[in-house]
Amino acid sequence: MPQTIALILLGIVALLAYSYFFMKKSRKRLFQRVAAFTVAEIPGFAVKFRDYLSREHPEAAAQPLADLAPLMEQLLKKPFSYLKLDPHDNDAMVFAIGSHLGERIASEHTGRWEQSDGKGPALVIGTEEAQVTMYPIEKAAGIQEFGAPGDLLAYILTCREVADELNRRAGTTPP
Repeated sequence: MPQTIALILLGIVALLAYSYFFMKKSRKRLFQRVAAFTVAEIPGFAVKFRDYLSREHPEAAAQPLADLAPLMEQLLKKPFSYLKLDPHDNDAMVFAIGSHLGERIASEHTGRWEQSDGKGPALVIGTEEAQVTMYPIEKAAGIQEFGAPGDLLAYILTCREVADELNRRAGTTPP
């Protein structure tokens, strides 16, 4: 009897250790993929997400970005949500939401994409005199792995505030 309990406990510990190392390896792989993601891939993934919204959540497709944040967070956290985008790529939802988020922020606040070293595509908002760099795809990956409810909304609102301040300092108004 004590040997049986010891074997069961040993099995549980082994399973927990395996799960921990598998998750750690999976996170590392995701962030390596984000770092290797290119600016050229963004439009395709943004379109995939817009098409997904139109098909699966038509009421959300025309919502303002801040109102869409809870749904995007839910999709990032929901296991297997990527299957409706690409059944062979379990990171597709991260890239699609990050691309859509960045494209919407860029269009609302006159941003532009630039390739960066080590963090994936960077979204630059502002002018040469005053600008801020954001990483929406890396943010989507971070929310999927570590995020709490409201993180994406906070990111969107912070971006809006920063863009408004940059416009105020430059003496321009947003488009």
